[in-house]
Amino acid sequence: MTSCRRGPKGGIFTGVAIVAIGIFLLLAQLGYLNFHEIWRFWPGLFIIVGLGKVFEATNPGQRVWGGILGLIGVLLLLHYFANFKYGIDQLWPLFVIGGGLSLLFQSYWRGTGGVDSPPPPGDGSLNSVNIFGGTDRKVRDRNFRGGTVFACFGGFQLDLTQADMEGDTAVIEATAVFGGGEIRVPPTWNVIVEGTGIFGGYEDSTVHLPSDGKPAKNLYVRGAAIFGGVEVKN
Repeated sequence: MTSCRRGPKGGIFTGVAIVAIGIFLLLAQLGYLNFHEIWRFWPGLFIIVGLGKVFEATNPGQRVWGGILGLIGVLLLLHYFANFKYGIDQLWPLFVIGGGLSLLFQSYWRGTGGVDSPPPPGDGSLNSVNIFGGTDRKVRDRNFRGGTVFACFGGFQLDLTQADMEGDTAVIEATAVFGGGEIRVPPTWNVIVEGTGIFGGYEDSTVHLPSDGKPAKNLYVRGAAIFGGVEVKN
């Protein structure tokens, strides 16, 4: 499935950015750099994740979300280094705006029949946005194809234990910003976690069991966990 492929630019950019961050942290631990001075650049993480999202995006909604993250990072850097008076205490609603715009652009892209867009709702797809709230959803589709779950200052619980894939592969874009989520999958599914954690992370707690000779079902979990976390379990 083409939707499971990442753009080469996005993969290279994200990999180089992670290596660069690791080098800075190593130099700080060895005493060659002042850790407290480096910490002032923490908003740059939003820029890195945002640019990675833009390069890896398969639809306009993901590009919008990446652009919003990058904008937040730039504004916070200006706050620390250029006397821009607004900090995270005032700018956090941009996360909400970004989630809403991402959903709007993604819905419009589906309506125009975008090549890389997910299938329409009711056809094995999933689309859940949680802002200052949460959701607990059970999916029983026998033709599950993947989708998007987003939590900002909220959370989600997604139960796929009674679902089945239409093909052999499905992709879930699971993003948590100051929030968290839990995804439960059948024990016969093979989970591949490719999410990016920034002061948060993804945890794969699944145990993969044989499927009696049938082709393995692969679930890719992608997205970003920023000051939050996403766990996948059986």
